[in-house]
Amino acid sequence: MNQSTTIPETSQNTNILRFLLIYLVIWSVSHMISDANLDPAGNMLENYGWGQEFTWGTSKHPPLMAWITAAWFSIFPTSDSFYHVLAYAVSACGLLGTWFLIHALRLGGLAVPAILLLSMALPYSTLAVKFNANTVLLAVWPWVAFSWANAVNKNTPGSAVLLGLLAAVSVLGKYYSGIFLLTLFMASLVTPAGRNWLFSRYMIIAAFTGLIAVAPHLAWLIDNHFPTLGYVDGKGDGETNLERLLRFGLTPFVYWLIPWLIAAWLYSDGANWKARLKEWPRMIMLAWRPPLQRMDVLILAVAPWAITLLIGASGFVVLRSHWAIPIGFTFSMVWLLNLSAISKRDPARVQRGAYIAATVWLVMALVLAPPYTWQQATSGQENFYQPRTLAAETLYQQWQERYPRQPLKWAGGDWPENATLPFYVDNSIRAAHGFPGEFPAVLIPHEGWQDQAGVLLCPLGRVKRPRPTDCPEHAERWLAQKGQHPEPFRFEVFRTGLKFPLEVPFGYIAYPYLPQT
Repeated sequence: MNQSTTIPETSQNTNILRFLLIYLVIWSVSHMISDANLDPAGNMLENYGWGQEFTWGTSKHPPLMAWITAAWFSIFPTSDSFYHVLAYAVSACGLLGTWFLIHALRLGGLAVPAILLLSMALPYSTLAVKFNANTVLLAVWPWVAFSWANAVNKNTPGSAVLLGLLAAVSVLGKYYSGIFLLTLFMASLVTPAGRNWLFSRYMIIAAFTGLIAVAPHLAWLIDNHFPTLGYVDGKGDGETNLERLLRFGLTPFVYWLIPWLIAAWLYSDGANWKARLKEWPRMIMLAWRPPLQRMDVLILAVAPWAITLLIGASGFVVLRSHWAIPIGFTFSMVWLLNLSAISKRDPARVQRGAYIAATVWLVMALVLAPPYTWQQATSGQENFYQPRTLAAETLYQQWQERYPRQPLKWAGGDWPENATLPFYVDNSIRAAHGFPGEFPAVLIPHEGWQDQAGVLLCPLGRVKRPRPTDCPEHAERWLAQKGQHPEPFRFEVFRTGLKFPLEVPFGYIAYPYLPQT
């Protein structure tokens, strides 16, 4: 296998782009079939709400997700389906970045099977549909790594500037990227070219560029008293949580289990399937053997994982399993480096087998979507039946009937559910992060809200099993402070149709705010 290729061949480029397009379409369609809502936590609605006005920060995360979401929906209609397409476009972008990284590392002969295997990992398949601060890094980190390898190879001002800009983008995606930038520093130390670059003027250019690019966000943090750092600080209690530590340590093996097993099978030697099956366990273990001949690749694969575990052990944060989503984009490189060195399997057959496996995986995504839909429908799964669109439409209709001369300008209350009004009904309605004039809504202020009609939306959950919420009390208290005691909207809605065989009503209460005349 020719592992020294630095520039992708045109035919390989065409094939991988075709595969990524098919990957994007199939996973998007699969979730259009199986999903009846966006994510249960409302992260995707949150992104949309934040992105309604350009900002250099939010109360929880840096602004990259909000920027991407705003840019996407400035072109495409606001709908769950197009949001699914965005989510998988992001992960496909990450796979393409890894493709170029592999070539920049002069391992081009491994590129095709590496990308095909990676596409079957859970972060790039089932988990990618939830576009949030973790999955956005699926796209960002590989391109940062590519720009790093490119900068080390070229030693030019342009490549250094590109690295600095993309490094800044990664930090604006999530502060967790600081761990990855430390990883790149470590990877630079283990090769002569990396060390030469690290102590050259080009590294200074990259660092200076990155600092300039992230400076507006730093200024925003200072002006707003570091709200995102307060959110990060709330993730830790100063004590080591051994259960979370162990769970995070094992999560990458779970997330990348399927492609790991397939890679080991593709390289298992034997005259027949029984002989290959006997060899398979050994190849499974050897796949993770440190590739000492490529310490840079080993560090890219292992360092984010190890550094995160060390931070978790310190008690600074309580680790969450989903933080492992972006860390494994070089795992398949490690497996293939090891297995190709010890196996006699024909590289062409390995590549063909990877294509077959990836194709089967995509077919399964489509085939299993309808039964998964039916399972959610018949079990009464809450997020499946939650009538977000219908509730927003019902409230908007009731508003127009009650206040025909008062256009609805903003929606506050329960965040991010209040963002359903602009997302599903009228994009001109501004979603406030909570209650206008209060933290965290003041971080992205809606100027002039006092003189505009608005509504405070409070979802109450299932009618038969209401969820605990202080939203109504908060809304009434907030309105009383403004000298208002309006009659609230109270309504129940439930989803109907072939896809929803059960009647699962949800309750809502909404409080109108009318400007003083």
